Amino acid sequence: MSAADSAVGLGVLAQQLGGVLLALVLVLLLAWGVLKLLSRGMHGAGPGRGAAAALRVERVLSLGARERLVLVRHGEVQLLLGVTAGSIRLLDRAGPAGAPPAGPAEAADNPVL
Repeated sequence: MSAADSAVGLGVLAQQLGGVLLALVLVLLLAWGVLKLLSRGMHGAGPGRGAAAALRVERVLSLGARERLVLVRHGEVQLLLGVTAGSIRLLDRAGPAGAPPAGPAEAADNPVL
């Protein structure tokens, strides 16, 4: 094997290695962009952000290992939710001033999830 053959072999090897590195950089940039778009959508920067911003958890009361009472406000309406490991139930609803509140019996028959 002559010096010219080994130089050509090294040139081909360097060219292939450069191509692999370029492809790896492109894949990593694409993955970073997709993750950035996904995280932006999860944090509410896209459409529907106003609806998510109008929903607030006011208070949480832990009743056990997996049971909680959660007071949620959506605009002017307050919802009292019973949250367990297997379900979420609407326990009470307080509407805007002047609106009659829903009774606990009515709300308990209608599970949220």
